[in-house]
Amino acid sequence: MRKENSVFRTKFISEPGSYIKNQDYFAFVELEDFACYCIADGIDEDITRESAKLAVSAVIAAFHENPGCSKGAAKRYMQAAHNELQRESKEARLEASMVILLTDYKKALWASAGNTRLFGIRNGNIKWKTKDTSLSQGMAEKGDIPIDQVEYHEERHNLYCYLGQAGRFKPVIGKKKKLEDGDIFVLYTRGVWESVGNAELLDSLEEASDPESVCTGLEEVILSSQQDIVENYTIVSIFIDKIYRNPKAGKQKKYIKIGMAVAGVLGTLLLTFGLVRYNQNKSNLETMNKSLENAIGYMNEDSYDTAISEFEKAHIAAEKVKAGKNSKTYKKIEIVDLYYKMSLNLSEARTAFGQEEYKKCYNKYSSALEKVSQLEKEKEEVSFGKDLEIYQKFANSMEQAEEALAEKNYEKAGKNFSEAGKLADSIDATTEKTKAEEESKNANGNHALQNGDESKAEGEAEMKAGAYQKALNSFQTARNFYTSAKDDYGNTDAEGRITELDIRMEDANNKVAKQTNGELESEAEKYEQAAAEAQAAGDYETAKENYDMAKQLYKQTGNTDMMAQMDAKKEATESGPSSESSEKALAALLSAAEYLSRGDYGNAIANFDDARKYYEEAGMTSEASRVNNILTQMSGMIAG
Repeated sequence: MRKENSVFRTKFISEPGSYIKNQDYFAFVELEDFACYCIADGIDEDITRESAKLAVSAVIAAFHENPGCSKGAAKRYMQAAHNELQRESKEARLEASMVILLTDYKKALWASAGNTRLFGIRNGNIKWKTKDTSLSQGMAEKGDIPIDQVEYHEERHNLYCYLGQAGRFKPVIGKKKKLEDGDIFVLYTRGVWESVGNAELLDSLEEASDPESVCTGLEEVILSSQQDIVENYTIVSIFIDKIYRNPKAGKQKKYIKIGMAVAGVLGTLLLTFGLVRYNQNKSNLETMNKSLENAIGYMNEDSYDTAISEFEKAHIAAEKVKAGKNSKTYKKIEIVDLYYKMSLNLSEARTAFGQEEYKKCYNKYSSALEKVSQLEKEKEEVSFGKDLEIYQKFANSMEQAEEALAEKNYEKAGKNFSEAGKLADSIDATTEKTKAEEESKNANGNHALQNGDESKAEGEAEMKAGAYQKALNSFQTARNFYTSAKDDYGNTDAEGRITELDIRMEDANNKVAKQTNGELESEAEKYEQAAAEAQAAGDYETAKENYDMAKQLYKQTGNTDMMAQMDAKKEATESGPSSESSEKALAALLSAAEYLSRGDYGNAIANFDDARKYYEEAGMTSEASRVNNILTQMSGMIAG
């Protein structure tokens, strides 16, 4: 069904290179619901046995027997290949490097051991790739060697994990990834990557329209590298033109319930016909185990609704199983019960999310994680627990964001929505990510609108107080916020506010234009007084802002003396005492301002010059530069 409604195209090349015998091997099988692609490179010295072929054949056989696309399935297939090589290692140890790619035609995962490699390409870029289980790879990850030196490092073939090894075998198994139309996978052995870098791989893909041209393009790179000895090489290219999309996804739960009802009726009929208790118990136990296995597999595939239904089937079957309290079967029934309770919490959490009840959603995910913790204490490997933790954190961020919205704290709400979006993105939860990003955009737009309203209110108050220039500045700040709300966040309320504000800004401009020099200087004196009060209170930012306003008004009246005084006072505010020399500089600046107020330009310039020298002694070059600019302005005033 899935295979018929998807398009996967596969081509490969496998050649011995400079050798008579090819120790590489590749095979793949595409069933109705699952597909398996397996590539291996024999790394032992036995020229009479084909270790790569043995390993790949074992994987394909295991896949045929029990096809799947989960971490558990990948682990079984790798173990089957490892066991086969160990079993056949009679006169000499058989060893191989391998990569397995599994897919259900809409998602994929892979497992690897050794230095055979897999690359996943999306939109012309390498999105995923396997890591070698080699000493060189480990050195690169620790920062001992550059990552781009792994292909050439002397320890690149020194492997710590490979098929057929003695001791514990622990392959690397990746997390399941969602596929998209147009994705490409390329797999190849060491005979390829020692000659082909990432740039050459992407170049071959850029000009290729089919998997065969990718293989032939990479082969040309290998053969043109002019190596004395060309190793065995195998190249596999898989083009995913179309992934499977289930047209009946919404009806699955209904069908499962119908199936369960039918199963219940059948069970009743079987009892009616008098099946013996032993067979009934055995059947229920098998159903329990199979449903539990299916449910865990669906959880690992993020198919939560189907998984919940399977957990329910396992629970129903477990209630019918008879077992002694100290038996392994009884312990398994307790584990099934924990999984079932966890699935109920998960179902309630997902319902709460759909209803935007994020606090309830968070609590239900927390309850589900408590069950996961209990399962782990029972030695259960719950690989989907990490995803549930992220969903829990997502719900918590959404809850905090909603609380902030209720309080009209749009800044906090925007940050929490954004954090929720990042969490959802980390586990490819598209629906949750989209919801969070939309809410974040709305909150940020309202925050910008709120800031604009506050600045506009300040401007209105300043207009009433006759501080027209300051009001104009506040109106401009408000307009910037409204423009951001409109252009950056799509807030529809901002347009009307901008139109209204433009009228108020024109009114403020007219008020400023009509002020006499006396009125302007009177307003400037108010700012100067406000700056002095702020400076005395230690609020230096407000002090500097008010000195700037005063200077701006003095500039409109042409009063250059007072402009210079405002610069001097602002400079004193910006500096602040930090050493004996800087204290002297501050005193000189204040004296300069005093002389300026009396019209004594000579002494004012002398004190400015002293301040510059003191700043230079203190190593405060930026402050010395600012004072030097004031001196330049003073010289221009006197010359004029």
